Amino acid sequence: MSQDKDDIFIRRGSVGESEIYVTAFNASGVRLGIGESRVNITLPVSTYEESASEREAWQSWQRANVLWENGNYTEAVTLAQRASTLSPRDLEISEGLRAMNTNYARYTKAQKLRQDAETLDTERRYDDALKNLRAAQVIWPVDDGAEIIEEAERKVNEYRMLVQEANWLRDTASAYDNENMYEDALEYYAKSIALVSSDAIADRMERIRNRLTLIADADRYAGEGNSYEREGKLQDALNHYTASIMSNPDAGLRQHIEELQSVISRRERQANALNREGQDLMRRNSNQEALKRYTESMRVWENDTAAQRIKQLSRNTRLAPDTVIRGPEDFGIGTRIDAQRIIKEADELYTKGDIDGAAALYRKAQAIAPSNEMRAWVSKLDRILKERDAVNAANKLISDANALYKAGKTREAIELYRQSLNVHKNAEIEAFIRKQGTK
Repeated sequence: MSQDKDDIFIRRGSVGESEIYVTAFNASGVRLGIGESRVNITLPVSTYEESASEREAWQSWQRANVLWENGNYTEAVTLAQRASTLSPRDLEISEGLRAMNTNYARYTKAQKLRQDAETLDTERRYDDALKNLRAAQVIWPVDDGAEIIEEAERKVNEYRMLVQEANWLRDTASAYDNENMYEDALEYYAKSIALVSSDAIADRMERIRNRLTLIADADRYAGEGNSYEREGKLQDALNHYTASIMSNPDAGLRQHIEELQSVISRRERQANALNREGQDLMRRNSNQEALKRYTESMRVWENDTAAQRIKQLSRNTRLAPDTVIRGPEDFGIGTRIDAQRIIKEADELYTKGDIDGAAALYRKAQAIAPSNEMRAWVSKLDRILKERDAVNAANKLISDANALYKAGKTREAIELYRQSLNVHKNAEIEAFIRKQGTK
């Protein structure tokens, strides 16, 4: 074997023995020969196990690095941790694992941010999702990170425009809401919430729907109350009006309820007064008049006292066919609906030329529901009636005077003509009297 150049290869066999291979060359590079030798080595069991563990540790560590390079970070860390457990004194593995753990923490943090961004995206919280994606790209960049961020920015811009439109619709809905135009408010709230969900708007819509239900109930109760009032069933009307304002407070209806309560109270008092009159008439044996009072009491306000007395008296007493039974309006007691009904009847009489009958009814309506307009109209009719009565009275005197004049009783005729002028002026009569005075 040359001293200048020789090759010695030593190959480790299984634990417990070693093999030595020697290849010798001369200065010209010619191989001179090969030799080998095997040496048995006796090792403790613990050393044997430790050697096997270290070999497995390095194999695991090498596979862990391959996995890491391929992006299988979780598997790589798991395998690296196993390698460190197998060979805890190996500085290269322990330091490598420490670096790997540091990077893996950054990786998992970035992954968590990206996962949270996906959740935020489904919740339409695009601004927060974008923040997460940008932070994740800084912590652990990925190849398509820029494209993902760009897509998130597009969603943010689109959503901002959507929110702005939703806010405009919400503002319009709120304006309708403030004006109590609930149907229109619901329409625009629905358009707004269709673009951007909002628990507050959803709650407001539910309250409006409930409000509309109450308003519908109130309208129904009020309508039924009005029907009862037109039928003269004032207590039933009052009950329904009260139910109406409980569903939907209304100042006008509340005032009408107070008026109706006053009418009912007055009718009850008037009915009681008629009952007392009837009782007094019965004591004086004026049963027919008593029966009339009790009948009027029932007409003013139904009550048990009058009903029992009518039943008692009707066994032996009858009202005359032409008996006039007074009603509530004859005592100046009535509702606005009563007044409207009486005015309608009066209008029909006035149209037919029955001014006297119309005026009487207009006065009743004015007594029940006073108004400046009705007061002026009644005053006008009174003037018309007074003028008519004066003309009729004057014409009667003129007619009598004409008869006297034709009979040659000029002096007596002139006196009647003068009396007619005191009742109602007449230019023709005045001229006639002056002419007679010149003769």
